[in-house]
Amino acid sequence: MRKRVLVVDDDPEILDMLRLHLEREDMEVVTAEKGEDALEILRKDNIQVQVLDLQLPGMNGIRLCKKIREDYPIAIIIAITGYA
Repeated sequence: MRKRVLVVDDDPEILDMLRLHLEREDMEVVTAEKGEDALEILRKDNIQVQVLDLQLPGMNGIRLCKKIREDYPIAIIIAITGYA
């Protein structure tokens, strides 16, 4: 069974790049551009690994990370950002 990963980033080019890279590693990738969309995906489908941009519109990546940690304490969360 393929591993599933949720990638959350508001930049479509970054989403595509990460999706392509992870798919080459034989992972199934689900994407979202906003934190609220990511939470909706997680409510419907338990995905254990998430890659989160810290700079998201609306709910930022830090708040999203905290919410995921509250609701899914064993989730694996990887934070990324393009900002120094």
